[in-house]
Amino acid sequence: MSLLLWLYVSSISDPTRPQTSTIHPNVPVTVRNIAQNLLIVDDLPSVNVQISNVGRTGPASEAVTPEAFVDLENIGPGNTSVPVRIENLENVGTVIVQPPRVTVRIEEAQRASFRVKTRIIAADTQSINPADLRLSTDRVTVRGPRRSLNRIVEVRANVDMASLAPDVSQSVTLLATDRAGKEVDGVAIEPAEVSVRMAPPATSTPPP
Repeated sequence: MSLLLWLYVSSISDPTRPQTSTIHPNVPVTVRNIAQNLLIVDDLPSVNVQISNVGRTGPASEAVTPEAFVDLENIGPGNTSVPVRIENLENVGTVIVQPPRVTVRIEEAQRASFRVKTRIIAADTQSINPADLRLSTDRVTVRGPRRSLNRIVEVRANVDMASLAPDVSQSVTLLATDRAGKEVDGVAIEPAEVSVRMAPPATSTPPP
């Protein structure tokens, strides 16, 4: 009986192993295995991960970087509570996640086509003709939830004329904006950037 008791105590509390406990706050939660035609409407909340009883041969608990994720395989549109999973942990005794589950709001992705509007950034816009600018594409596709697409008034390319010349192209990130001129979140623009260049000045042919 004494031998059995000693073996039991040794298995749960080895004095040669450092007993540590570390809380990793605000660990971001990523999404895996979501269907291509679906998207997450709202950002997922972060979680707190507590790691305890790291083994002697393992890393210190504060040195471990836990990775939190949710697996959305075979989950369709709607509000669904899913467990938060943790990986990148080795030789640990106990892992506690708070909250252990998060609610994801999934919708089918919608697509809409928009013409790109050029907005010039310059101290003096009176001497600049927007018609002199050439875009690599003047129409793009925006992907996102329907409620976000309905807020979009225009897709904008803000062109900084200070770094633009007839022989220089500028890569511009596109913005989807609402009526107030604010960026609409939760949408993806395809392509996300366009190349802008200034048309070369017209040359006149001297009379014969």
